[in-house]
Amino acid sequence: LTSDLNELQRLLKSGLDLQLKGSFSVGGSIKALQEPASINLVLRAEALPLAKALEEVYGTPYLAISPYGYAGCLEMLEQIASRLGIEVKTSFAKELKTKQRQLRALGRGPRLRPRRHVLAIAAPEHVRCGIHKMGSAVNAEMIDLPGPAVDEAKRIKAASEVQDALVYGDAQTLDLVDDTNQKVLVAFPKQNYPQFATHLPIMGERGMDRFVEHWLYYKMRPRQEMASQV
Repeated sequence: LTSDLNELQRLLKSGLDLQLKGSFSVGGSIKALQEPASINLVLRAEALPLAKALEEVYGTPYLAISPYGYAGCLEMLEQIASRLGIEVKTSFAKELKTKQRQLRALGRGPRLRPRRHVLAIAAPEHVRCGIHKMGSAVNAEMIDLPGPAVDEAKRIKAASEVQDALVYGDAQTLDLVDDTNQKVLVAFPKQNYPQFATHLPIMGERGMDRFVEHWLYYKMRPRQEMASQV
């Protein structure tokens, strides 16, 4: 997603004063990856062969990253800094650590809804793993829903069993789960489905900010008032 690429660029600049030179997956090309770079960042397992080839041909090291959640963002920045022999900006590291402390404090508060707090996820593998990290930070009970590649009958059955959950999923999955759930669109399997909110990422610090807002809203809302969100 363009929003995730924008967030990655912001994190690199804010935390390390580094400039993202280009991307192969979003608005980029293989030619851009041939230009000199300090490091190549790998967000998906499918990109590892390309990263390894670029290292062999051009000598550019690579690093597999998963910048989801506040802890994941800081971990990514520290890993890049270690590889490049630089330091994470103290002010930005402090900002991420402060948000982690605030999140832990929220978890120690009273349960706003005396029931299960469920996060259901239907997304590509790298996004699903990232959302798992976000859910773990709020002690969510997590359910993985099958995606479009799974038999349709099984997919419909799995979706029908999800009740009163926060659902992060693709448009088709959100159509399948009922309205007792709070729904958030995080993947775009349908053709010609443009992304307008390029300032609202899933990954990164701002993605976690957004997730926390969804999670707190979900915990506070009465069961009968569940509705959809994008």
